[in-house]
Amino acid sequence: DLIISDLPYGVQHTTTEGTRDPMAVLGGCVEAWRGRLKKGGAAVLAFNRNNPKREELIRLFEQGGFTAEPFEAPHRMSESIIRDVLIFKQRGAAQS
Repeated sequence: DLIISDLPYGVQHTTTEGTRDPMAVLGGCVEAWRGRLKKGGAAVLAFNRNNPKREELIRLFEQGGFTAEPFEAPHRMSESIIRDVLIFKQRGAAQS
């Protein structure tokens, strides 16, 4: 019904390729997560607005069959970390 993930901040963490860009890893997650959610399910992501950018995440998930819900909850944790939340529902899924 629900997948919830608190993505690494992207400040101290690196990918297996040695970069701080989580988009390649998330690109692989989109299809897998969509395939595991029940009809009408949602994915909720907490992330650092500085990396990845909110618009990039929305574009990635919408290309993967999700729709971003109109919700934001930004809050500053430090100069380099602004946490936010995105909610994605499966496109075409029955609405409750």
